[in-house]
Amino acid sequence: MSTDDYTNPFADSAVVDAQDDDGGFSEFGPNSAFYKGPTTTTSYVPLSPPAPPHPTGRDAPASRLTGHGLPPPTSVLSGRGGGKRPFVSAFDPPPFEDAPPPASSKSPGAPVSAFDPLPQAQPPQPPTSYTQTIKSSVPMTKSEEAKEIKRRERLAMNPGPRPPNWPKCRPCIYHSISDEIEVPLQRTVRALYYSWFLVCVCVVINCVACLLILTSGKGASPGSDFGWSILYLALLPPASFFLWYRPVYNAFMKDSSFYFFVFFIFNFFHIAFCIYATIGIPSTGCAGFMNTLDVFQDAKAEGTVCFVATGFWLVATIIHILLFGRVRKHYRRRGHSFAEARQQALTSAARSDTGKAVATAAVTSAATGYARQYDEV
Repeated sequence: MSTDDYTNPFADSAVVDAQDDDGGFSEFGPNSAFYKGPTTTTSYVPLSPPAPPHPTGRDAPASRLTGHGLPPPTSVLSGRGGGKRPFVSAFDPPPFEDAPPPASSKSPGAPVSAFDPLPQAQPPQPPTSYTQTIKSSVPMTKSEEAKEIKRRERLAMNPGPRPPNWPKCRPCIYHSISDEIEVPLQRTVRALYYSWFLVCVCVVINCVACLLILTSGKGASPGSDFGWSILYLALLPPASFFLWYRPVYNAFMKDSSFYFFVFFIFNFFHIAFCIYATIGIPSTGCAGFMNTLDVFQDAKAEGTVCFVATGFWLVATIIHILLFGRVRKHYRRRGHSFAEARQQALTSAARSDTGKAVATAAVTSAATGYARQYDEV
């Protein structure tokens, strides 16, 4: 082999085998290991030099793959049915770079899957406002809705437990109608709160009237009236607050059937007591109508005070009856029932520490009895 016939075997070239006598390639040709005749040399014929770099992407011409005599991209990558796999230069870009992106059948606002080839950019969503998520137990006007939004914003800023603020002299509970009650219901709850204040005023005036009855010496049993009036002054305000006002406060705050039933039961007895105090049976501690008639005949000043006390008891009775009907109307409009109240009571009892202790004691007692019975057998 001469030096002129030699080329760099590592350049882009194709090997051309010598042909046999028949003009075709054969495994017994001159380059074969089984050939016994005169040897022939194998020459390396260089191909055309590689094409210079050209633009890629969407700016490249459509015929960039066929410009050097190569087949189109489909036959380049297929390698099936088209014979031998043709040579592709390293300077050629990926064959599918110019392919347009597949059209997406999804709407712009549809969620993007991990398997989507080209996810669509979602438009920015507007921030969620309180008016879109606000839910109230009663219909609200525009002004009430604005106040309700501000109330909920205040609660969101202070989500933790709140310190006691009632009563002012010695706080023991947290009481705030403007923060814990929905705006449309605040008027009713405030009326109930003022009615409780009216009860406090009634027992104070009643105690003063019974004291005047005692000092005047009139009436059937002035000492008994004054003693019972002191007991009413000491017990009635806290009992009415925690037995019927606080339950109705929690009922409006939590929309609970159980608290509504507690209010109905104890407020009914409270209205009955107000009627009883308005009547004013002698020796019962109530400066009502009957005691007023007995005292007014002989002592005009003391009788006038008893008449004022009777008027306060009468007004308190009427107001409590009206508020009872308003609360009952709201209760029926919300669709509460006795079955729901019973279920809530059982659930609260089961979740309380006392309920858990009682359940644990019952299970322990049953297990002990069963074990003793098994041992005896």
